[in-house]
Amino acid sequence: MFIHLGGDTIIQRKSVIGIFDLKAIDVPSSKNFFTALRAGRLVEDISSGTAKSLVLTDTRAYLSPISPGTLKKRTGFFLNT
Repeated sequence: MFIHLGGDTIIQRKSVIGIFDLKAIDVPSSKNFFTALRAGRLVEDISSGTAKSLVLTDTRAYLSPISPGTLKKRTGFFLNT
């Protein structure tokens, strides 16, 4: 199964490690992690400057314009929550 992250980006569901709300990245450890991802050039910004979520996969991270709740529903992982 695939997940549409926005724009022209579609990834495999099985590669998703986590979906994070960018508003919640205020904790220093989260900021350090995000800074390390950017330094390693592992972040792909597909949001056109309106990022709402960070989707972490087994190979890279994506800044998506789609809300974390919507992406969560698209994964189908949490149907009973």
